[in-house]
Amino acid sequence: MTISFSFDESIGILTNETSRKIVHFLAVHLESHNITPAQWIVLLRLSQQEPLSQSELSKKVNKDQPTLARILDILEHKKLIERQASKEDRRSFVILLTGKGALLVQELAPYVESIYGKMLRGIPKEHLNIYSQTLNAIKENILADDEKMQ
Repeated sequence: MTISFSFDESIGILTNETSRKIVHFLAVHLESHNITPAQWIVLLRLSQQEPLSQSELSKKVNKDQPTLARILDILEHKKLIERQASKEDRRSFVILLTGKGALLVQELAPYVESIYGKMLRGIPKEHLNIYSQTLNAIKENILADDEKMQ
């Protein structure tokens, strides 16, 4: 039996392929700045709200703790972030951008926007709004279903 229409084909696989192409496209363009897309999103989130604990940052960038710890180690080695003891809980740390990290975000933000401009070239704003609303609705459905399973 041949299935003529499949959500797996039209939504699942297409979304996965597109996501990987976006990340690759970003990686190629960010390579000359010695930064990866995963490192970029961490720096961007910190620039929007800091200080953050590692667990708060983990949720904001959608990375598990061990993966985020490796990213933070690299960013700390590059002197783009620093870890400071939390004032509320001396056993934990908060993550902050350094001056160098803040300067890099300020420098790269317009560049990253131009990269997305290339990716989104020719797509009407109304379509992008519908796309964003659709992705958010899918995400909310998944989150609601995950909560039911726990």
